[in-house]
Amino acid sequence: MIITADRDSVCMADDVESHQIEFEIDEQMPLRQFIKLVDQHDMYRAYGGAIWAGHYDDYKCIRDNRQRWLTDPDQSVGNFFEDINNNLRLERQSRRCGQRNEE
Repeated sequence: MIITADRDSVCMADDVESHQIEFEIDEQMPLRQFIKLVDQHDMYRAYGGAIWAGHYDDYKCIRDNRQRWLTDPDQSVGNFFEDINNNLRLERQSRRCGQRNEE
């Protein structure tokens, strides 16, 4: 399974190069393990913020702005992406997935 990840720019000079990376992974991999791989990649290390998948008008939240899980981290990547586009987006301050609902 191929998942394309991208992140926001951190400054104007950061726009010089693409932030997009493709990850080829086993769809049985737990979501938690995949997100850990993304977090450890040089392009995204220490980036922080929210993570969501899909497109701007059709998406699912993974983590909020404080990096708290908003979905089951132990589900397989294939299960999570079964009904959503294989795009992963990292944002420092997300309006989509900014905060989980506190009960």
